[in-house]
Amino acid sequence: CHRGFNSRSNLRSHMRIHTLDKPFVCRFCNRRFSQSSTLRNHVRLHTGERPYKCQVCQSAYSQLAGLRAHQKSARH
Repeated sequence: CHRGFNSRSNLRSHMRIHTLDKPFVCRFCNRRFSQSSTLRNHVRLHTGERPYKCQVCQSAYSQLAGLRAHQKSARH
C-alpha cells in the first residue's frame, strides 16, 4: 500500500487494516474491530442509539450515512 499519512497515529490506525490487528472489542458480543469508530457504530446496533436525526421529520439513524441517504430521498 502506498498511502501517505500526516501523522503517526493515522499511519498506525491504517496499518491495522493490513495486519488484521483488531484491538477494539464489543462488550456485548465480543466481535473485534481494527478501528474504534467502527466499534462505536457497531455498538449502536446493540444499544439502539440513533444520534443522527432528521430536522424535517425527526427520523433517526445510528450512522450519519443513513441520515444523509434519507435526506437525499423522497421520504421527507
